[in-house]
Amino acid sequence: MRFVSQAYGLGENVNPKTTGWSSPNDAISKLGDKFYPADKSYNPPRGALVLFSALGEYEPYGHIGIHLGNGKMIHAYVTPRVNDLAGEGGIEQLSTIGSYLGWTYPPKEWFVVYDCDVNSDGVVNILDLLIVAKSFGKDVNNAKADVNKDGIVDALDLNIVGQHLGEVYK
Repeated sequence: MRFVSQAYGLGENVNPKTTGWSSPNDAISKLGDKFYPADKSYNPPRGALVLFSALGEYEPYGHIGIHLGNGKMIHAYVTPRVNDLAGEGGIEQLSTIGSYLGWTYPPKEWFVVYDCDVNSDGVVNILDLLIVAKSFGKDVNNAKADVNKDGIVDALDLNIVGQHLGEVYK
């Protein structure tokens, strides 16, 4: 699950404590009607987590990826790669991957919510962008300007605030 957790910007924070499950098989048993088995729903929506059994020493862990749409998924098998869910170029052709089990939506807790109202005036606007710009390239001397909390104010922070311009906070 390391690759998937990093794709969601959670670093190493996707684990049994944050998901409630330790492997695809554990997920299936705990998700109930929030899990869509392969035999009933083979074509997952874009962004869904796709779950696979694994073979050999990886059998206890299984395998997980993110569905990209059109039958393709991204996952890490030694390095990040894109594979088809099925067929000749499918993931099941890889030596330690078993069979496609099904899919689920990512847990709501995985979605990062940024506080882009840097000056706390209730709206994300040019003033917030200016504060971030003034702190650009600096270590966290203005913790609020480090919107993504990665320890430095950089282009990512400007981009995040820019994407949220016009949002009103209550």
